[in-house]
Amino acid sequence: MRSRLVFQTLPAERVLIIRYIGDIGGDRVVPEVIQHLDALEQPWAWDMIFDLRRHDGLVEVRHYEAVAAHWKSLAKGLDAGRRSVAVSSDPLVGARMTIMDSLFPGRIMTSFQSMEAARDWLREGRASAAA
Repeated sequence: MRSRLVFQTLPAERVLIIRYIGDIGGDRVVPEVIQHLDALEQPWAWDMIFDLRRHDGLVEVRHYEAVAAHWKSLAKGLDAGRRSVAVSSDPLVGARMTIMDSLFPGRIMTSFQSMEAARDWLREGRASAAA
């Protein structure tokens, strides 16, 4: 299996899905994620799903910090209330959510073990925001 990131945009839902596949490390993840965010029109207006179910690599806190620094200069706080969700059965992913909350303070973040639960959570967020 070739290690890679797969980006999928769902424009009607304003959802960006990033799938981590194989043994891809943070040194490769950071520039690819930044490049994709820079190419996305108004990335701060999108919810995000990080699908880590097939990820075998290591992304360290310093890598998340690098993405967060770029994100802050890009979003400038305009992402307040948008949602990000990690999908993984790895308990470390769930444990890192407090770190992610501090790095991306305007976003509402959580993790689930299934893509279905993650998509439902995003839909619920959109429904409550529209009400």
